[in-house]
Amino acid sequence: HYISFFIKSVVFFTIINKGLLMKYSIYKRAFPLILIFLTLSLVSCLYKCFVTCIILDIIAIYIAYFFRMPILKINENEDLVISPAWGKVTSIEKVDSNGNRTVSIFLSIFDVHLQTVPCHGTVKEINYTKGQFVNALKPESSECNERNSISIEYRKTGQIIKVTQIAGLIARRIFCWVKPGQKISSGEYYGLISFGSRVEVTLPDSFDIIVKPGDKVRCGVTTLAKLKLV
Repeated sequence: HYISFFIKSVVFFTIINKGLLMKYSIYKRAFPLILIFLTLSLVSCLYKCFVTCIILDIIAIYIAYFFRMPILKINENEDLVISPAWGKVTSIEKVDSNGNRTVSIFLSIFDVHLQTVPCHGTVKEINYTKGQFVNALKPESSECNERNSISIEYRKTGQIIKVTQIAGLIARRIFCWVKPGQKISSGEYYGLISFGSRVEVTLPDSFDIIVKPGDKVRCGVTTLAKLKLV
């Protein structure tokens, strides 16, 4: 009883205080799931199924951890493109003859899985594509997996910056809550991929990419690229 009560207290403290001590809040869609598992845990305790009770509490804590949202400040520097994802840069590749390059970021099941807007601008187009669920670490996942691409008209130059959410082997749901024509700001949350996944950012040749493969990045914090000086 005491162990279960302690675990529940930790979860509720995090939720009620919205992670202010750790600079995190919790995504609203996670609350029903957390409450379901905590309720099942309470029922298990009443029936003296203590092992089940503890397991359910641990699941509730993991859900709260998985859906954590860093509390971010809006980036005011329009020359910078900020990482839309929290994870590890796996590759940087030239994708066409115009010099456009794509930065690929892999998100493990332990990373933050909400995505942020990488730059100030306007949503020009959103393209959702049904697909498979290949391991997001594999390069072919960009072409064959379920994905959602957002084309952003970069406010400073009018060029298009594309951000793509890609489902992975475990990830089965992609959420996106921005719409075409909507004005967006760097650092705003715009979407979510449930569990391990991949995010790609395609940039025009007018940007210097600062990160390199192997770098750890954080959504809304790490600078991916900087507009070249003319």
